[in-house]
Amino acid sequence: MAKHLDAVAEATREIDLLVLRLEEQGALNSQFKCVANLEDASAPNFATEVVELFLSNTDANLGKVRALLDTDGPTDFDEVMKVLILMKGSNAIFGAAAMSEQCVRFVDSCNKCDEAGCLSILEEQERALASLKEQLHLFLALDQKRKAATQARDRGGGGPGSS
Repeated sequence: MAKHLDAVAEATREIDLLVLRLEEQGALNSQFKCVANLEDASAPNFATEVVELFLSNTDANLGKVRALLDTDGPTDFDEVMKVLILMKGSNAIFGAAAMSEQCVRFVDSCNKCDEAGCLSILEEQERALASLKEQLHLFLALDQKRKAATQARDRGGGGPGSS
């Protein structure tokens, strides 16, 4: 039983340290913890689903922006801005602080019809997403480790007074 408690505590500590490091780097903010803490017995995979949905949508939206900026004709900055506004909202709700801030700069470049500035910020966003994706996959792995340790602890019984 103590082994299982230690495994749960260790995985929880690793998750907390990872999230703290990402907050200190400015990649995430406290909103991410709020979203992750919505997971409970009625939605045991909520955090995993939200992380995967965020990554998938962000990948798709960055692809749309890239396609809009890589056209041979004039760039449709209004269409780019529509995607960016969706991304900014998604980033803010998820807690991806750095990416949300980049969206603000991105919108400013669109307002100025600054295609070079937009491409530069797009590349920053792609790098930020690649880094965040790596860290969020680590978060998911640690979350699975914690859940497995919790299940092992719960299957092992071992409540107060048992031997």
